Amino acid sequence: MAENRRLPRVGTQQEFVDALEGMIATPGLDGEGAQLGRTRELKSYMLESDRGLESRFDASDLECSVRDTGLDHIKILNVRRNENSYEFFLDRRDPRFLVLHTNERSDDASRIVEKLTNDTRHAFDHAWLHSDMLQRIAEMPGNDFRGFGVSYSDRYLRSEESGDAGIENMNLSISGSTAAEVQRMIQTSPQTRGASAHNMVRIMRGAASGRGHVQDEVHNTGYFALKSGKSVADHLALIGLCREEYAKAVKHVESLRIGTELVDGKRLFEGRPFDFKFKNDVKDLDSFISKMFNSEIPFKLWGIKSAISEGYFKVLAIDLHTGSPLDFEIASDMMRVYLHKDSCGNTILRLLTNLQMYHDAEDACLQVS
Repeated sequence: MAENRRLPRVGTQQEFVDALEGMIATPGLDGEGAQLGRTRELKSYMLESDRGLESRFDASDLECSVRDTGLDHIKILNVRRNENSYEFFLDRRDPRFLVLHTNERSDDASRIVEKLTNDTRHAFDHAWLHSDMLQRIAEMPGNDFRGFGVSYSDRYLRSEESGDAGIENMNLSISGSTAAEVQRMIQTSPQTRGASAHNMVRIMRGAASGRGHVQDEVHNTGYFALKSGKSVADHLALIGLCREEYAKAVKHVESLRIGTELVDGKRLFEGRPFDFKFKNDVKDLDSFISKMFNSEIPFKLWGIKSAISEGYFKVLAIDLHTGSPLDFEIASDMMRVYLHKDSCGNTILRLLTNLQMYHDAEDACLQVS
């Protein structure tokens, strides 16, 4: 049972940093004050919020409230579930791309975040950091690549007729001096490169500065787990880099949405579609489409299919993240997506991230930077 703790009402940025530093490796206690033998690690979650955040709201079986601190951009999110109370620092520096900080137990915190992002009433979603973006972030100045994780399975998109037999899975996590060499091996081998999309990279920051360091695992759902070190400033700096990179990609996608614009008295079309090129053809296109547009996670799409020609389909779809419409054309070797003017760019990044994890790591969307 989670204890009812209240986060401090920080009044300065330094007090906020100090509060986060106090969350690192704090021993957990049971109801009688005895140590449970597990430590609480500082963890952060980047979310996208397209409808703003009310001071009180419900999501699934969660009762949520937001209260002020002495910093305009830092709030405290209190979540009640099954008579238990959980608290997160809420960073609203960018009101669309929120960050939650906590040292609640990982299973509790992750369950709450999943419930928030799966409740369609509030237009929350994960920040989807696809494999190429994770690699690019790991190589940015100030970041030292220290490891990676791979998680691949074809279970979401495999043919109905094949059942559970022959499911392809690949899960591994590598850290330390051998990480770069193992990464090179699986990404260049014909047998493994299709299943080599990163679901996580481990990054160290701050060691060269002499002020301490931090090692974070950065996951493709916008989850940051501080694994070692105590430099909260570097933890926050890494999150800031990821938020900038993700926001830039979302806004780039949205700059290419399909619509019309009035220019010199003439109504002109603008924007263009997004083309996903499948390195390996989809073997059972009917099953692939059925499973992608079944309203369920991880794709969160609902759609109606109609045939354009043999082996070529059109799907009129709804993105459950915002309820916005979008159109698809799908064949065995490609998928073309038309975003409407009010569609969220997050949709393309969610598609790319999950196609890499559940179809082929070499699936590409040519217009995502």
